[in-house]
Amino acid sequence: INVCIFALDLIFSARYGYKPLQYYGIQNTTLILDGDVWRLFTAMFLHADIAHLAGNMISLLYLGSVVRKYYTDLEFIIVYLLSGLFGCFLSFMFLTESFSLGASGAIMGLGGVLIYRMFFGEYSKSFRQAGNYLMLAFMVIYNLFYGLIRTGIDNYGHFGGFIAGFF
Repeated sequence: INVCIFALDLIFSARYGYKPLQYYGIQNTTLILDGDVWRLFTAMFLHADIAHLAGNMISLLYLGSVVRKYYTDLEFIIVYLLSGLFGCFLSFMFLTESFSLGASGAIMGLGGVLIYRMFFGEYSKSFRQAGNYLMLAFMVIYNLFYGLIRTGIDNYGHFGGFIAGFF
């Protein structure tokens, strides 16, 4: 979905000179307060550029392939969407002057699931023994804290998604 929406936006951009899907779907606090509440959902499927999309899709590939082993398709989709939605909502609550977009909140939710299963879940020891997921867990934690020192990253979206996935 993310790749298709990005491609559609590129096609529209080439044809009309702007990216209408981003224009009508990006998380914009002012417009959400004016009633465009769908932006809390649509923003998680939009990406600023090819590097943003590629980074998120690679992360989704690795984290998603681990998490999907332990959940049904429906459970996976629910965790992904609720994490993305909660990340967008938390971002909306605290980032009053910014725009936000990207799948990283939803992806960080998958990271939250991974961390929970590794260290706090009922079968955490057997989960850790089943696969070498320590590097993935490190990358999730690294990305959370990297955002605290780097400008232009929606930390509320990342932490919101992580918290939702964790719970």
